[in-house]
Amino acid sequence: MRLALAPRTRGTTILLALAAAALAPRAAAAQGSLSGQGFGYPTGQLSARAIGTGGALGEFDAQSALNPQGVGGWGGAGLYFQYEPEFRTVNAGGGGERTSTSRFPLVAGSLPVRERFAVGVSVSTLLDRTFETRAEREDTIGTDPVATPVTVIERDRSEGAINDVRFAASFAPSTKLRLGLGLHAITGENRRTLTNEFRPAAGAADTGQVLPVQQQRTFSYAGNALSAGFEWRPARAVAVAASGRLGGDLRARVADSTISEAGVPSRVGGAVRFDGITGATLAARVDWQEWSAMTGLSEDLPVRNAVEYGVGADVVGPRIGTNPVMLRVGGRFRDLPFPVRRTSDAGVAGVFDVREVTVSGGLGLLLAANRATLDLGVQRASRSASGAGDLDESAWTVSVGLRIRP
Repeated sequence: MRLALAPRTRGTTILLALAAAALAPRAAAAQGSLSGQGFGYPTGQLSARAIGTGGALGEFDAQSALNPQGVGGWGGAGLYFQYEPEFRTVNAGGGGERTSTSRFPLVAGSLPVRERFAVGVSVSTLLDRTFETRAEREDTIGTDPVATPVTVIERDRSEGAINDVRFAASFAPSTKLRLGLGLHAITGENRRTLTNEFRPAAGAADTGQVLPVQQQRTFSYAGNALSAGFEWRPARAVAVAASGRLGGDLRARVADSTISEAGVPSRVGGAVRFDGITGATLAARVDWQEWSAMTGLSEDLPVRNAVEYGVGADVVGPRIGTNPVMLRVGGRFRDLPFPVRRTSDAGVAGVFDVREVTVSGGLGLLLAANRATLDLGVQRASRSASGAGDLDESAWTVSVGLRIRP
């Protein structure tokens, strides 16, 4: 049976190109958003506090999953949970599509062992691949004289993520220096469902001979990595922090069979913090990730290394009772690792790098007689595909973090 395609508008073609995705990693293609290409969206592994400062405090922040020395900065035992919904709008060819995604990108805990030694564990999202797209078009099944006009509804759904489980230890040889070491287990899965539903076109007879077609497949991932980092205070008002992750092997599996192998992305980052203004902390951070190490998981998926810059401030604000409210503001610029692949009606393909610019803010509150801390962060992200002027994405993300101390 042959499918003869009906003509499409330019906007519909672009949205369908974004929605088209193969089930196997070796033929991974684009999803229905700029940020969710390839193996997913990199959430950043940042706490709600760090997000409020544009990621600038990520290397210093105790709850963020970047620098392992941070487990020594909790100030005692504690647990941390983070919830992060995103509300996204994709604009293509003059048309727009709105979607939303709910994430739980970070759970962490820390336990002091001795005065200068602490251990901790965190589970953070490295790449989130949760999305659902829907596209509708008019097609024709068969050839004359038995050609049947149909409406095809394409649904592409993915659930899951690649996660980073980190076991970290921190040691402070002096009041000016803290060191950290982390062991990482990279794990997770993607559950993929692709459905084509055929319905009689308007005015066509319902013959009952066309049926829904559905494909389902689950991929799991396993890898390892090692990280190390430090925080050093050379002066009373200045602190410097840096960390790196050395990626090991990364494997993709279906059932018990390994279908492809690559590497866990290595990363290196550094930041500087200034505390010389009473009641305020100013910070700046730079980060680089070797996402190209994942290239082996897919033969035809383009992957780019990514650079990230962030600046921000954490300032003491008004008081509620005896407790101050912390106010945060920041900005962040970064490359996303998976470009968007776009195909026109003429079959000409283009690959366009995706960049993200974020403006953020937030606040922090002490609760329950100082045994709990609530952090709120709000991000406004603008994402664009370089060279594709009519293709862009905007998103609001709300980060809610709760830290509890016994």
